[in-house]
Amino acid sequence: MSAQATDRAAWHTDYADPTSALSRRLGVVRDQIRRALPFRLRRPFRVLSLCAGRGDDLIGALSSYAQADLVQARLIELDQRNIRAMSRSACAARLALEIVQADAGDPTLYQGAAPADLCCCAACSATSPTPTRTPP
Repeated sequence: MSAQATDRAAWHTDYADPTSALSRRLGVVRDQIRRALPFRLRRPFRVLSLCAGRGDDLIGALSSYAQADLVQARLIELDQRNIRAMSRSACAARLALEIVQADAGDPTLYQGAAPADLCCCAACSATSPTPTRTPP
């Protein structure tokens, strides 16, 4: 059985189709993020997004959040094309996000961002098409 790598940038094209399952899922995830954001912030709200893709979930939720300027978010993504798209989206939404191009499996990337008030994780593997278990 051969493993075929998923093109993580091309995978996002289905989000543009409002009738696709991915587009519907994105709406649900954005709603969940909006529910997790406090109504009134008294301190910075820290978000850590792992395998962030294009950041459509968090950027979409924050773009209409009145206190987005108090959200400190670090988005970690490996794919350069997704990083470029995420940077453009964040800029267009006037969001100051920390966007890091790296492998989210590197725990040193969480220094200064964890503990987080909200952690988003795509739970995908760029190298394995099937789920794997981490040994105890």
